[in-house]
Amino acid sequence: MEAMVPSGNTVINWISVFVNIMPVVKEGGISCVKLDLSRWEPYQELRLEALKSDSSAFGSEYEEELNYGKEVWQSRIVGVIFAIANNVPIGMMEQVYFSR
Repeated sequence: MEAMVPSGNTVINWISVFVNIMPVVKEGGISCVKLDLSRWEPYQELRLEALKSDSSAFGSEYEEELNYGKEVWQSRIVGVIFAIANNVPIGMMEQVYFSR
């Protein structure tokens, strides 16, 4: 079986992310936490930024989520785990289940 090698763009994107977070990691490290409902705005910003840069990795579009209201963002934050550095969300992971 042949190993899968990421494309050039993927490697460049990961390098960019790594370089951007390295100063943050050196200063205080990264922790993984859930955010309470009051912190929906940093989640919104992070999610919209991710959709803008690579919407094909998500089941949604930037233009669609841009119009979501506060209640939608608060309901969606519940299932998200955030990577936090210096009290700022820098990444997120969400597990979504769909019933068939």
